[in-house]
Amino acid sequence: MTKRRGFSKAIDDLESAAGAASDIGSDMRERLEEELERIEDTIDKLKPHLDEIRGKLNDGYHETKNKAEHEIKKNPWAAVGIVAFVFLIIGFLLAGRRRD
Repeated sequence: MTKRRGFSKAIDDLESAAGAASDIGSDMRERLEEELERIEDTIDKLKPHLDEIRGKLNDGYHETKNKAEHEIKKNPWAAVGIVAFVFLIIGFLLAGRRRD
């Protein structure tokens, strides 16, 4: 009979531990849901600012692109020279690595 009592006590201990784990799990779930809500609120607050930044970056990109296109059309040989120079430097850098 002692084995049965020990077995019953072990089952009771496991059930109480499972109940405690369930309580901890539900508490963690509540905390995670609160944090998720807080994060979503923060994202909603940041969206207008991010849209503004995106617009400024987009405007700056188009302005720079238009300036570069204008300069290339104005003096195409300078652009060819710059590209050739850049590739020459890249070639020297890659060739230097192969020698080592």
